[in-house]
Amino acid sequence: MKKMQSIGTKILMFRKGDNPVFGDSMTEFDIDDEGGGIFITVDQVEAESKLKFDIDEIDEVVSNLKRMKELCKFLQDQEDDLGELD
Repeated sequence: MKKMQSIGTKILMFRKGDNPVFGDSMTEFDIDDEGGGIFITVDQVEAESKLKFDIDEIDEVVSNLKRMKELCKFLQDQEDDLGELD
């Protein structure tokens, strides 16, 4: 039997004092894979078709994208080592 592993694949960014799950400022960074390879999705509660970031949000957005990029690299390495993720 293989040993169990855990990993987080989602980051929620929100303004202090706002609800982190349903608040108007919530932005969700998620890792997804629809069979064509791993990619990062960014979703905002209020956005209908485009993302909008205040100038003071940019550093945090970039930081979260870099974290997700590193996680994608880690997952890809795991996939290469194992043949596929279980």
